[in-house]
Amino acid sequence: MVSDGDYLLNKAITYNLIGRSEQAEEILDDELEQAIPRHQTRQNVWMQIVRAQVAFKQRDFFTATSMATSAFLACRDIHSVENLAITNDLHTQLVTVKSSDVNEQGVYDLGAMLTAYYTTSARIS
Repeated sequence: MVSDGDYLLNKAITYNLIGRSEQAEEILDDELEQAIPRHQTRQNVWMQIVRAQVAFKQRDFFTATSMATSAFLACRDIHSVENLAITNDLHTQLVTVKSSDVNEQGVYDLGAMLTAYYTTSARIS
């Protein structure tokens, strides 16, 4: 059985993928916060990733960077390699944006954290 939180998160992801980021943002802001308890770390990480993706599509690069950074930190702490790769993809997208609205320091810091993580992980493996 799918929980309300899973259903709403998937609905937000779908809206974002089909170009309806405003509807995705409404779900994230209005319904999803209450549907996913704070102790469900992986679901909350997914919510941060989706928020970053939605913000990116809306050209809110500051929020996208902030959410991607939060997601990275949580993914690193719970060793969610798959979600770290998604966060890395978000960083790559942010680096390619040519806009004065980009939080350049935040993007740089996220890149430095990702590099440090992958460099350390490579040495451990």
